[in-house]
Amino acid sequence: MDSQPGPVRDRIAATGRAGIAAITADVETAQRRGEIRADIEVRQLAFELHAYAMEANWALLLLDDDGAGERARTAIDAALARVGTTQEGVES
Repeated sequence: MDSQPGPVRDRIAATGRAGIAAITADVETAQRRGEIRADIEVRQLAFELHAYAMEANWALLLLDDDGAGERARTAIDAALARVGTTQEGVES
């Protein structure tokens, strides 16, 4: 649908933008609270977290990969630990 103009594509695109915006806002909040290091680029981290979630969705629904959600959770936890301000990273 990404190359087909129309209301379905527009709705899918709007949903995607809303998802990435929500993650970006959460990352910004965590950074302001000191939970994520100040040197972390918010948009990059939000992109990565969103990508893990989208891949899990793709793999689960289209590829029938029942382990995709757990692998995405592991990847997200690792990403947050990498950018967190505590020894353990950010709590999940």
